[in-house]
Amino acid sequence: MTRLTVERRIAAPPAAVFDWLTDVSNYVQTRTVIRARRTKDGEGALYGVGAIREITAVGAWFRESITHYDRPNEFRYLIVESIPAIEHRGGSVQLTPFENGTHVTWTTEYELPLRSGGALVATAIAPILERSFRSILAAADRSLTRR
Repeated sequence: MTRLTVERRIAAPPAAVFDWLTDVSNYVQTRTVIRARRTKDGEGALYGVGAIREITAVGAWFRESITHYDRPNEFRYLIVESIPAIEHRGGSVQLTPFENGTHVTWTTEYELPLRSGGALVATAIAPILERSFRSILAAADRSLTRR
């Protein structure tokens, strides 16, 4: 099992950061995400529980389901289908207020089945995923703190 955690402080209120991060269409502001869209609305909110998000990134495609939605504190998701195949244990994005903004903690846990390269490839792609998460958080920071 590979567990990846990325953190960043963003000088914007938690609700604004939460809304930016749940709206997957914002992810195309990075170099790694080519296309991102919501294909099914969630319960009670566009990106609420049950929402389906699809992301096409350099070298990968993911279909995610939102499994927990607690605006502006946390959302969780599960990759339900992907290329290459991933056995996803779940991901979460937690937002905690701090001085003049929000501390974001993004965590994901996954394994790759043997047909996708197994543990060796899972370990090898961890830095790529980490850079992607950092890139998304940096884009949120730029977008939300632009003057």
